[in-house]
Amino acid sequence: MQHEFASQLLAAAQAQGIHTAVESCLHVPWSHIAACLPHLDLLLADLKQLDETKFAQWTGGQARRVRDNFRRLADQPVSLIVRIALIPGFNASQGELSAMLDFVAHETSAREVHFLPYHTLGRHKYHLLGREYLAPQQPLADEALLEFAQEAARERGLTPVLRGQA
Repeated sequence: MQHEFASQLLAAAQAQGIHTAVESCLHVPWSHIAACLPHLDLLLADLKQLDETKFAQWTGGQARRVRDNFRRLADQPVSLIVRIALIPGFNASQGELSAMLDFVAHETSAREVHFLPYHTLGRHKYHLLGREYLAPQQPLADEALLEFAQEAARERGLTPVLRGQA
């Protein structure tokens, strides 16, 4: 997030009465997020993985930074929606989903969680860039896991949204 520009743009939009929203992975210093909060109506934030080792292997980042930012957002007056992309081999298991939903329910201010089943629509971009596509070759096709995700969210008092449809 280019936080200085984003903050100015959000402020200008709000001054014109425009509802503001940002989508973020939250893997940035807290100061970048804090700069935008006064001008932000809605934050859509990705929760990829809680396990530090898996997170680092797949993203090169630190899961702790993301978790800490989610926790800091809990006290902020911004609407928060958590988005979980369900990726085979990375986070698409009942155990990992349960842990992520416990985190969302107990350590964030979010009341809505969006489940986004993994797809391969961006695979061709890697070819165009001359890069190897290391992600799973097949889309997530586990309807039982998607049902589990929705029910587990409801059990925790969260509103599940699947593929953008309530």
